[in-house]
Amino acid sequence: MANPDPAINYMLKFEGGYSNDPDDKGGPTNFGISRRFLLMLDDDICSPGTEDEYIRNLTLPRAIELYHIYFWRPAYDEINSQDVANYILDMAVNHGPAKSHKIAQNAAGVAVDGVMGPQTIRAINCKERHALLTEMQLLRANYYRIIAKNNPSQAKFLGDWLRRAAGMI
Repeated sequence: MANPDPAINYMLKFEGGYSNDPDDKGGPTNFGISRRFLLMLDDDICSPGTEDEYIRNLTLPRAIELYHIYFWRPAYDEINSQDVANYILDMAVNHGPAKSHKIAQNAAGVAVDGVMGPQTIRAINCKERHALLTEMQLLRANYYRIIAKNNPSQAKFLGDWLRRAAGMI
C-alpha cells in the first residue's frame, strides 16, 4: 500500500523553491504550492493581501503539511505500487487532481470521470506497474505538448515538462 511521504518526496524533486515566472500560468509558487491554490482554499490559510508574502516565505515543512492535507487522497493509500502513487501525486500537484485522475484512468483502461474511486483503484492495481507508468508518461507528455501548441507562451516550459513526464529531474 502506498504512503504519502515517499510520494511527496518524489514530487518535490520537481518542485524547487520560490518561483515567479511571468509566463507561468500557475503564478508565484514555492515548493509547488501556488498562490492560485491558496486563494482557492476555503480555510483562512493567510489573510487577504498577504498571499504573495506567504508563498515567498513558505517553509518546506508547511508545504509538506499542505500536501498531506490537500493533495494526498485516501484512495491513494490503496494503490499497490508506491511508484504509481508517486507519479499520480506528482500529476495531481502539477495538473490538479481531476486531470491527474483522468490520465491514470485512461492509462488503466477504465471510464474517465476524474474521480479516484474504487473501480479506478482496482484497475490501477490490476495493470502491470511498468505498463501503467509508461502509458501515464505518454499521456502526460501529450497533454504537455497540447498545452504548448495551444499557448505558445508556454512552449518555453515544454522541455522541463517532458522531463518531468518521463520522471527525470
